Amino acid sequence: MDWKIAVAIAGWLLAILQFAFTFREARDKNEAELLEKTLHYFNQGTQARTIGISLVEGVWWKRKRNLDIILPVLISQVLFLVTEAEDTPQDNRNLIRLLGLIEKLLPYASPGSYELAEISSALMWGAQTEEKGVSKASLRSWFKRFNGDTEMWDAEIGDS
Repeated sequence: MDWKIAVAIAGWLLAILQFAFTFREARDKNEAELLEKTLHYFNQGTQARTIGISLVEGVWWKRKRNLDIILPVLISQVLFLVTEAEDTPQDNRNLIRLLGLIEKLLPYASPGSYELAEISSALMWGAQTEEKGVSKASLRSWFKRFNGDTEMWDAEIGDS
């Protein structure tokens, strides 16, 4: 009788392990699909970009997961909005939301990464292109928030 109990317990343990592995695999697959969908929103236009920003704010920021993948995409979006995008009120609002989100995400950047340099360069490039809805003074203010001072800005762009 004792060996039957041991076999039953072993069977239950194996079933629990199999369930745990299957659950974890399904969760990881769903997370990867959600990340892919989130990132896909950023190359579909203004309205989709707004949805993508909301997903990052509402899902990924709260989970503190995959931020090292998301942060470079957000910085790329800022560069696009300050240099190439059409000047619309919604894109200008998206730019401000992106900058605020990047400010929150920077502490979670991978060690040794270049995100701070990239966002700083994007802001300076934006100031050097034909003026969009967000002023040079506003971009300079964000530059200061990211870098602590504006010495490099003033040397490259000049006072605004």
